[in-house]
Amino acid sequence: MRVRVSVLCAALAALWASAPGSARAQAGPRFDATVLELTPEMLDRFGKALQAEESSRKAIAASAAAPVAKATKSKQEYDNCQMQLAMSPEFQETMSEFSKAMGGGGDPAAMQKAAATMQAKMDALLVKSCGPDPSKTARKPDVGGQMRTAQSEAAKANSFTDRQYAMVKERVTPLCLADPVTNDSAGVRIRGDGNVFWVYTSDEVEALKPHCDEFMKLIVHPKP
Repeated sequence: MRVRVSVLCAALAALWASAPGSARAQAGPRFDATVLELTPEMLDRFGKALQAEESSRKAIAASAAAPVAKATKSKQEYDNCQMQLAMSPEFQETMSEFSKAMGGGGDPAAMQKAAATMQAKMDALLVKSCGPDPSKTARKPDVGGQMRTAQSEAAKANSFTDRQYAMVKERVTPLCLADPVTNDSAGVRIRGDGNVFWVYTSDEVEALKPHCDEFMKLIVHPKP
């Protein structure tokens, strides 16, 4: 709740004031450490973060929808099985594949996706070899917490703080939903709640509009 309130307060910095002729109405958006300018470079990172978040969300949803299997081993038997699996050729091969995928750095979003893929393989291998984890079979997964973690990790992997990432989502949505808009040197303003307006520079409009269809399919706004 605290983070959400902070994001909403920051959102006000990107709004025009209620009086059309006021000084603030003429000033346009105010950019700072939270309200980032929608530049092509930043939107490229934002798109990669959305893709990474969506990939994680799908995996989490699929895992939550899967039926919960009953444990077939005691905790001690399960722990022993894990130790034996760690020394197996199949496990070593999977770890080798992961090391190759992560070697040499590269795109953070691609690395996050490789890590998620490896984790899914390891989970499947563990269930196949040792059965369900007896410490988890009676618990319902914290889907909401996992989704929030996925969002935070996607933001961090693409050089956003949680607040920045949430604020970009907040600013992208009104402009993408307001179609068509007339862009000129003065930029664009879109009415928000009440007598205030979301405002964008002409450069922001030009940078964002080509990506609207892509972004709006992926944006998930957190609940207040």
